[in-house]
Amino acid sequence: MSPEAFRWNLDTTTDPRVDIYALGVTLMELLTKQNPFSGLSVEQIIEKHQVSDFPIQELPNWQQEIILKAINKTPELRFQFMVEFEEALKAK
Repeated sequence: MSPEAFRWNLDTTTDPRVDIYALGVTLMELLTKQNPFSGLSVEQIIEKHQVSDFPIQELPNWQQEIILKAINKTPELRFQFMVEFEEALKAK
């Protein structure tokens, strides 16, 4: 779940950035073979976002940039539409 979804705000169900966040986490898990949020509490997940403690240091910089943008804790700083996410991947 995206950080804003933890607030149980009904508006998040129609916001495409929630899905962009989920796809970013899926991409990170695919490339690193681990889910950095597995088994963590809500508080631990929020803390992990505060310190940007993600297992992506071994990935190429362009992959790190795309993942970090997709899973940014602030929805306004993520890709705003899935097509933007797609274009960033295709550009590399």
